[in-house]
Amino acid sequence: MRNKKVIFSAIDVGTTKVAAIVANLSESQSFQVLGVGVVPSMGLRKGIVTNIDEAKEAVREAVSKAEQASGIPMESAYVGITGNHISSMNTRSAI
Repeated sequence: MRNKKVIFSAIDVGTTKVAAIVANLSESQSFQVLGVGVVPSMGLRKGIVTNIDEAKEAVREAVSKAEQASGIPMESAYVGITGNHISSMNTRSAI
């Protein structure tokens, strides 16, 4: 079986810190962390963006640190956000 590299990237935007991670999923279905970037959160209060420029810079810095540590650029990522203002709704429709 060919050793296929599956790379995952994730970003967690929180009120106290922003974390980014790059990991490899092996054939044995286990993750190997390749790089992590963690920086203090800026521009957020209680999960709500209060300063978009500061929040953007915090995410950019965390991603940059994870990319530098792993040597792999983040082209896409799973992003986690929380807060009382986040909600979802299941719906169905037809055309």
